[in-house]
Amino acid sequence: MRCSVDLALNGKTLVHIWPKDDGGAVDLEDELAEAFVCMMGQPQACVSGRSGELVMLFPHQNMPDDVRDIAERMTTRHLIKRLESGVCSLAM
Repeated sequence: MRCSVDLALNGKTLVHIWPKDDGGAVDLEDELAEAFVCMMGQPQACVSGRSGELVMLFPHQNMPDDVRDIAERMTTRHLIKRLESGVCSLAM
């Protein structure tokens, strides 16, 4: 299982968890999803994707400081990758 944590500009935290390669959808009872819920409280929104991934939306204020630092680095790294690959374009 792998996940990403992105900080949105609107004060929200987006957690995206993908299933293991052997299939099966991720749900709130999975260990990683439970860990986020335990740490940050109930998500404001939660959806399952077509390929079995789980996406949860949390408010920033529920995020512990050490997790926020990690999330900021993950978000920055993700944006840099997208900019380098030319997927993102900035309007000036």
